Amino acid sequence: MSVRRTIETRADLRELVDAFYLRLLADPRIAHLFRDLDLAVHMPILVDFWAMVLLAEDSYRSNTFQKHLHLAIEEPHFAIWLSHFEATLEEHFEGERADLAQSRARSIAAVFRSKLHALGRLTNRTDTR
Repeated sequence: MSVRRTIETRADLRELVDAFYLRLLADPRIAHLFRDLDLAVHMPILVDFWAMVLLAEDSYRSNTFQKHLHLAIEEPHFAIWLSHFEATLEEHFEGERADLAQSRARSIAAVFRSKLHALGRLTNRTDTR
């Protein structure tokens, strides 16, 4: 196990999103949502997003929810996504920014779930692919 440290830099955020996506792509219950991504393009965008959230950088200016509307997200995906995010944080990072990342990820999932439900786009399927 690697030494846990605090999130201080964009390089730390890149480590976080790289490790997180390795988990997502290895999980057949959710990997299909991410397989078509051009990771060379997508990962810097994720770093920009988390730099805005955790490092107070003015680096992200997109509508995160709109970017995900085309995906076939189902109710079980939220718990899977969160469990991988939280496990990645736990494995690599500690401290206030790691705690904030966990809190924000939970909030993001709750908001996405609520909006998808309101739009009638969220199913309650329990058998993920």
